[in-house]
Amino acid sequence: MSYGNGHSRVPIDVIDLQFPQVVDIPPPLPPKRPLWPAIVMFLLTVITTLAVGSLVAFAAILAGSALTMKVQYWRITRET
Repeated sequence: MSYGNGHSRVPIDVIDLQFPQVVDIPPPLPPKRPLWPAIVMFLLTVITTLAVGSLVAFAAILAGSALTMKVQYWRITRET
């Protein structure tokens, strides 16, 4: 007699069943993605990086020229 705890005998019907062979089918290959979106994103990244770099360089040129003008003005006013 079984009480559902897993300690009973296996029924003869289950032992005698003949199951078909398991066929190992490889998974399908993923579809190839186009290359153009990656190229577009790469070019966009390069262009924006160069644009930001040029803005930083321009800001540095302006800051340097402003500092130079202040230093020169200070030197002129200090001598007189």
